[in-house]
Amino acid sequence: MFTRPLFLAKERVKQVAGTLCSAAFTDMHCICCGAPCREMPVCPSCVSHHLRTFAPPGRGRCSVCGRPLLGERGTCTSCRSAPVLRSTDSVFPLHTYRLWKKELLHAWKMGRDRRLSPLFADMIADALALLPAGKLPVVPVPPRPGKLFREGWDQIEDLCTFLSFRYGYRVLRLLRRRSTEQQKRKNRAERLDGCGIPPYGPSPLLLRLSAGGKVPEELVLLDDVITTGATAECCASVLRRCGVRKVHVVSLFIVD
Repeated sequence: MFTRPLFLAKERVKQVAGTLCSAAFTDMHCICCGAPCREMPVCPSCVSHHLRTFAPPGRGRCSVCGRPLLGERGTCTSCRSAPVLRSTDSVFPLHTYRLWKKELLHAWKMGRDRRLSPLFADMIADALALLPAGKLPVVPVPPRPGKLFREGWDQIEDLCTFLSFRYGYRVLRLLRRRSTEQQKRKNRAERLDGCGIPPYGPSPLLLRLSAGGKVPEELVLLDDVITTGATAECCASVLRRCGVRKVHVVSLFIVD
């Protein structure tokens, strides 16, 4: 079992090795400003000014889904006309999923550029520190069955590893995913369709905690991007049915 100093040392070695390889074989430019950068697809200046700077919860955001408000007050038009999120107490997406930020997320998820994992974990930690409830347990949205075996990694698990070892957050894997179909292959109507077996259910750990009356009263559900809100709603409803009183959602991006 890794200790925190050993984990951080190993991650630092990986980062240095990746930087040296990048410097030797590639000539990268920042996808935001175009400046030369070798360590990651985005330069330190853009990280500081555009990624680790975001509006805090509740300020200029929809009170339901957390999207930035454009002319509206309190609640966005979508959540007033066709609300999806009914089981969440707050939703805090850091950024909107657009322009060069789409490229950044794609490089991490599809391009498997794991050099971005520490950066994204730092961003999530910044967001968690802004929540008024304090240091709550973190529950990751689980990957598709077999994904870790087939691909060797899962991006949300990467974030949780850093949150646990670097920042000391308690990570509870309280959910399991039943469906093997990728959400991105579904259209909006299919994602919001409540028919059939729900794609997420309680994990054995959640069932044991629920049976013993030891389920945390309040926690944070962690995902990388919110598209329609169907995943967050399904996961939050499972947690609430098993005894969780308050579910806060934090994500890196939201589709606006």
